[in-house]
Amino acid sequence: MKQTLREKYVKGLLALGYRKVASASSKYEVYTHDSAERFLFFFVGKSGSLRFSASRPIASSIPASDGLKAKIIAKGEAA
Repeated sequence: MKQTLREKYVKGLLALGYRKVASASSKYEVYTHDSAERFLFFFVGKSGSLRFSASRPIASSIPASDGLKAKIIAKGEAA
């Protein structure tokens, strides 16, 4: 079965060492990394959107670039 874009992003983030954290949002799952070097929050939408932010609120996030999306997907496929 073909993976959805959302599943590809989640697999890539998990391969990069990010972990899912609790979220009050019903539209986004939140992933973060414990390392101080990579302290970002990634927001993965149900429809396959990918956003990130240095702080927790989704309102402060920006859309991920196509290059970043491709790197995350590639890391997930390599895992």
